[in-house]
Amino acid sequence: MTTIAWFRRDLRLDANPILDGRMVVPLFVLDPRLPSVGPRRDELVARLHGLDARIAEHGGRLRVEVGDPAEVVPRVASEVGASRVVANADVSAFSRQRDRAVADRVPLELHWSNHVHGPDQVLKSDG
Repeated sequence: MTTIAWFRRDLRLDANPILDGRMVVPLFVLDPRLPSVGPRRDELVARLHGLDARIAEHGGRLRVEVGDPAEVVPRVASEVGASRVVANADVSAFSRQRDRAVADRVPLELHWSNHVHGPDQVLKSDG
């Protein structure tokens, strides 16, 4: 079973729950709606090159696409025959809306790697 490992904020290979030994196609989508200028852009490019180099050590390559993830992720999944996409979850309203749009088109499995618990998992006694 082929799975897309959709990298977003968490660009690490070690101890990343989206990489659990499955056959994966590593993907990063440059979303033109998100600002990436100057030093921020340079840092992102450097980190993506580093991630690609680490993936290459394991015989793969990082696939980088540009566009709306709601269009790009399902298209890439179809191209590579992936039955699902795994990614690390995020809590921002933008991220949640983006993830819902992707999940409407392809099975999306989210993990909470950057947080001890996801939203709404730890509640006070009154809910």
